[in-house]
Amino acid sequence: TNRGDGVPDRWVSAAGVTCASAAVCDAANIVAARIHVLARSLEPTPGYTDSKAYQLGGTSMGPFNDGFKRHVFSTTVRLVNPAGRRDTP
Repeated sequence: TNRGDGVPDRWVSAAGVTCASAAVCDAANIVAARIHVLARSLEPTPGYTDSKAYQLGGTSMGPFNDGFKRHVFSTTVRLVNPAGRRDTP
C-alpha cells in the first residue's frame, strides 16, 4: 500500500528478486534500501577464532571458525524519488 508519506511500507529482500511481480519491480515506488556489509580483516589474528554468527538483514552467516576478525556494517539509505512525495491513492 502507498500511504503517501515517503516512509517504507514494507521491506523486500533482493535475494532471488525477479520482475515477475510488478509489486517488487515497481522502481518508482522504492523509497529506501537497507545495505548490509560483512567486512573481514586482511590477515588472520593468531590465537583468535571467530565463532560468531552475523545477521545481515534476514540472512545469517557464520560461524566461520577461523582466525579472521569480522564486523557487520548496516545502514538504511533514503532514495529520493524525482516525482516527489506521492498522494495516497
